[in-house]
Amino acid sequence: MKVCSFALFVLLFFCLSCDNEDITYADCKIVVEGDTTTFKNIGEKRTFTISALKQKYADGIATDQWVPVSESGISVTIKSDEFKLSPSSGTLFHINVEENQADTLVQASLLISVLDGAVTKTEEITLKQSASEISYAYKIESEQNPFIIPKEGGEFFIPFTCQCQRTINGKEKEWEYSDMKRLRYVAYVNSGLFSDSKGERVRSHRFEAESTDKPGHYNLHVIAAGPFYLGENTNFEMYYAIRNQIFEGEEEIYLYQTFSQEQDPTIEASFPLPVSNSGPLNI
Repeated sequence: MKVCSFALFVLLFFCLSCDNEDITYADCKIVVEGDTTTFKNIGEKRTFTISALKQKYADGIATDQWVPVSESGISVTIKSDEFKLSPSSGTLFHINVEENQADTLVQASLLISVLDGAVTKTEEITLKQSASEISYAYKIESEQNPFIIPKEGGEFFIPFTCQCQRTINGKEKEWEYSDMKRLRYVAYVNSGLFSDSKGERVRSHRFEAESTDKPGHYNLHVIAAGPFYLGENTNFEMYYAIRNQIFEGEEEIYLYQTFSQEQDPTIEASFPLPVSNSGPLNI
């Protein structure tokens, strides 16, 4: 009888000791189930399961038990203009990205934060979308081509427009007015020195493309000295061309604007100084 009473006492003491354990939670593991490899450039939608586990501690000692964090303790956001996050139900999330409209890689940050009592943790997952394959076609049209410069010279503005059609991943887009930052110019001018009306020595011809306040609309700014004379039966034709970049392979010219200027045979003949210059367009 005494043995039974003692055994019962020990069992009761053990149970009471267990009930008095100090249970806490500290470490946290964030679990992401889904494909986080690079998204296709044509766009796609993927589904992810995002959850978290917290580790159980008894009297300050870590156990091998991991307990799910409540859904209210998990926050999921995305930092991106292209990637869109939409919760579905519980721990299920959809991430969608439309077709990449650029020939550069798109990146986003998926932020997962856990705040459950004393348990806190934040993880950042980088999402990527591959660059698209894009080709460009241009139409550049001048309002006055060729352009005849009067013999006295002067300053002129020749309007022209630039339109571009992009082909993205094999699909042609609509033609739209465009900048010319992917193009370059080639100018062939008479760069000799002449005396202007004030007797000052000036370069005979200068051509420069200039932007306007309307997208895709430009002016070719022409400054021409005069009068001049190159000699009997001598004509000097100048041009301003817009083409693709040199590194893009075969030359493709989108504008070939030509110029000629009336000559004045009553003045002394001079020799032209032809100069060709080229460079990227930044407008």
